[in-house]
Parts: sequence; C-alpha cells; structure tokens
Amino acid sequence: APTCWVLSQGHAGMENQCVGLAEAIGVRCETKHVRRPPLPLAYLPPQLWPNPLGNTADGTRLAPPWPNLLISSGRGSVAAALAIRKASKGRTFTVHIQRPYVRFSRFDLVVMPLHDSLRGRNVLVARTALHRVTSERLFEAGQRFKGALAHLPHPVISVLVGGSNRHQT
Repeated sequence: APTCWVLSQGHAGMENQCVGLAEAIGVRCETKHVRRPPLPLAYLPPQLWPNPLGNTADGTRLAPPWPNLLISSGRGSVAAALAIRKASKGRTFTVHIQRPYVRFSRFDLVVMPLHDSLRGRNVLVARTALHRVTSERLFEAGQRFKGALAHLPHPVISVLVGGSNRHQT
C-alpha cells in the first residue's frame, strides 16, 4: 500500500483538508506537525529556512523512509515538503493545498481554491475547501443523534462552522 504523510502546523482547517484529500483517494496517512522557524527567520522564503527536516512540533527529525505521497497545507509546511521532495530524489509525489508562497512547479500538484485567481499548469482548482464530510459520515451522524433530535421540528438542518484563527474569531 502506498504511504502518505500529511504535513501541517496543526491548524484544524488546514489539516482536515489534507486528511480529506488522502481519504478521498483512499490512502491512510500519518500526520506530522511542523513549525515555522523563529522570527526573523520566518520572514525568509520557505526554501531558505534552516533545518527544514528538524522543525517538527515534537522535536523529532523527519527522516526516511520517505512517503510515496506527501500532502501539505500552510506556509509553515512548505520548507519541510520541499526538503522531503529533494531528499527522496523526486520519488515522493508532493501536493500542496492552498498557496505555497513558492513557485508552483516546486510541487507536483497544487490544489488552489476557486476564489483565488492563481493558476498554473500543475494547479487543480477546488470549488470549495477540501474536507472530510461524506454522505456516509452524514448518515452515520444522523443515526447516532436521531434520538436526541427526535423532539425537534423536521427537517433538521445543520451548519458546520469553523473555529477561531488569527484573522477571525
């Protein structure tokens, strides 16, 4: 079975997009949390960040065996993703979700939201944010909460709302 790593800074919205993509293509993934270098180094372009394979949240070093597929999201994961692609001699297929802040050609595939006007030869445009919601999961949740919601008027409508971030609360 192909191996897959998800690289993220641990932000739920970005990580869920990566895991959702892995699940949609049918691969199990291992999530690895990375972190940006301290200021002022974080202001440098990601490809110039020092020690990209050692900037993990738990202090371990990213090391072989390299995955067949690497899915990353967020500027903080770019340096590690590029370092893994280079260390694997291009054998790791790299996908970045959202703007990578480097040339798109540094990745095998970039998944860009429709509302961003950035396009390129290796850019896949997504109409919505990638996610993990499926018909099966919605049905299972409906069955699980059926009793608790039975007294409410029908149909029951639900809304998924994201959490806080540094731009919105």
